[in-house]
Amino acid sequence: MESKQLSIIASALALLAAACSSREENVLPERLETPSVRVSDITPSSFVLRWDRVEHAGTYSCKSGSSEAEITDTTVISCSGLERNVEYAVEIVALPKDPSSYAPSLPAYVHVFTSDMEQLDTPVITFGCTYASKTIINWSQVPGAASYTYEIDGQTGSVTENRIELNTLRKGRTYTFRVKAVSSDEALYSDSAFATGEFTTEAGDVPSIIISPVSAVADAATFEIFAMPDLTYYYTMISGPAFLQNDEETIMDAYRNAVIAYAEEQGISLSLALGSVLRSGSGTYKITALVPQLTYYIIAFGMDLKGNITTSLCSARIKTLAFGESYGPTYGGTSWFRQEAYITNLYAATGYGETNSVWSSWTGNGVTSLKYRILATDTFNSIFPDVHDETALKAFLNNPSYAHTVSDENLVLVNSAQGLNMVSAAYSATSYTLMALAVNGAGEEALCVNSVSTRADHTDRAWFTVGLGTNETYGPAYNTLLAVMRGAGVTSVRYVALSSASIEGVSVSRYPDIVRDLGHDVSEQGIPYIASGYGIILSPAEPETSYTFIATAVNRSGDEVTKYATASTSAAPEGISPAPAAGLGIRSVLLPSDPGKVVELDIPGDDPWTIIHNMKPLER
Repeated sequence: MESKQLSIIASALALLAAACSSREENVLPERLETPSVRVSDITPSSFVLRWDRVEHAGTYSCKSGSSEAEITDTTVISCSGLERNVEYAVEIVALPKDPSSYAPSLPAYVHVFTSDMEQLDTPVITFGCTYASKTIINWSQVPGAASYTYEIDGQTGSVTENRIELNTLRKGRTYTFRVKAVSSDEALYSDSAFATGEFTTEAGDVPSIIISPVSAVADAATFEIFAMPDLTYYYTMISGPAFLQNDEETIMDAYRNAVIAYAEEQGISLSLALGSVLRSGSGTYKITALVPQLTYYIIAFGMDLKGNITTSLCSARIKTLAFGESYGPTYGGTSWFRQEAYITNLYAATGYGETNSVWSSWTGNGVTSLKYRILATDTFNSIFPDVHDETALKAFLNNPSYAHTVSDENLVLVNSAQGLNMVSAAYSATSYTLMALAVNGAGEEALCVNSVSTRADHTDRAWFTVGLGTNETYGPAYNTLLAVMRGAGVTSVRYVALSSASIEGVSVSRYPDIVRDLGHDVSEQGIPYIASGYGIILSPAEPETSYTFIATAVNRSGDEVTKYATASTSAAPEGISPAPAAGLGIRSVLLPSDPGKVVELDIPGDDPWTIIHNMKPLER
């Protein structure tokens, strides 16, 4: 009996030893590092989360309430469509590429309160002229602002317009000017931050020429020139990169010589040619065929009918917008009514396209009344200095002398799934603001305001472009893509390539953030080649997979633009089973020279001024 018990005990000890040995051999996998999450861009309806890549992590799990998503190829997520002043909790876990070697990280918990109120946009300052007895300072109009508070030389003032004119400054002195937008409704908006600009008054008296920019859309700009009555002058507009790489004397001589060359080509006298292109007095001018999202300089200088330059160069800076973008306000909408203003060429066959019409789209649920009116944005801003004054806007729309009423038959379409689309005739290269007041069966009101700009013409122009596709010269179409970048006056480029699935649902407005956080910089040696074509080879890539290439470029004027392109690899040929790509490889390549210009295109017209402008004297 004793022998049998000893045998059982020995067996149990052997099993225990074996179990301990097994535990030592099967050590638990090491946990990944917990992501370090940062919160930014908090608004009343959104916020952005960013974190550094975790070593050995393949994807990231993001949970908030009942929502869960697995994130790949990015460490940035945008949380939008949220409620004002509400706490949101987000849990982020790093998941390993190889689960047999590493365990998921411990969760990173982030608690974020959305803002209770939105801060007004900071004004953008433009110095029109800076003379002791005449200094004109303009700044961008801020939606939601009732007035503007400014500071200069220890003095503080308040104005309702977005400009001031000063006439008591001292010659040759440097001044700092600050201005902020003051909220029209403290329950909704806080005052903007101060915008600050520095300028030095000229040592001389008021010049004989003053340029004042008025407005800009994507491909056109309007400006005023004030000149002494007895002065004749030449004016034009040139791109920022061209202006900044030439001195004043070179610029004036280039256009003077262009007029002389025009006179010789036409076989006419110089005085007749000058009489055709010079202007006198004050006037308002509009130049079209401009490039979107590019800084331009309006220039003017005195010249007499003998071709003598009589003044120094006067210049003013202005920047064009993106296509469709407007300097007018956009806000409003509810869960039961939505409005959109847009331009399109889909219906160009009917005579209405992007240059001569603005389309409106209304979609509602239970809408019983709808009144609307579209105005040129300049007119809208003059009628409603406070663009968020709902009382004034509703009174305007309820006045049958000013607004239009949607018929009962069309209200049926408003309340349908497809909504109601209507078109309004419009002038080219003009910003418009559409306002609408909807009422539902419960008597609730919804006010919507949207702004959009028409185009000057149908030509697509850009100072920086990207393309993405397959090219057998650089690799098989099933596992290689070629991204191409071209631009004019480019000083830096940062780019990133991602699978399209990894950024599905991410707003295009967030693409610059993705490039900033995940991108690669084009080398200093590679930047000059972007003028003729700079390529990025993406390989190995997965067959039959869509990729998105995003690039942000900066030019000599400091303009920044983000462009993107999407393309897919083809299926792998029969008999080839490519191994899954461990990661998207990236290498640069210089493409064959392309002499095509990206920026400057000709303005339509055959008058002498247009012909000389199209000579592009600074490019000769």
